[in-house]
Amino acid sequence: MAAAELLQQMASDILDGKFHEATDSFCQLARKGHGMRELVLHAMTTAAPYLHVPSHEKLLPNGEFRNVNYDHTILGLRAGMRLSPWLSDVEKNLGIVQGMYYVPQGLNPSYSPGNRGSKASRFRNIDGNSFPRLA
Repeated sequence: MAAAELLQQMASDILDGKFHEATDSFCQLARKGHGMRELVLHAMTTAAPYLHVPSHEKLLPNGEFRNVNYDHTILGLRAGMRLSPWLSDVEKNLGIVQGMYYVPQGLNPSYSPGNRGSKASRFRNIDGNSFPRLA
């Protein structure tokens, strides 16, 4: 897939909350020589307008509801960029990729605490009993 198509696919996957696919596109683009700053800027430009909107309510211990948003998911990208110069060549992009992994999760409309479709349950296989292997 051409770089422009892969960038478009990454943006589409971010907006659809497809975190595995978006992160895979991000990593493919990085391996093809795209700069991390360019990729992070593209991811943030895609997601940021939607992350400040409350996505669900949280029930507080005192019985009140609080709206929750996921603008904090892009903070992982910022932290990864700032930590990168201090890490070895092997590890320098790990924090950025981890930050990228969480950005689309903030845009998943099916997430709510206690919901079987929450991001915690996405780490399980269909049967809900076993975790997938990381290759």
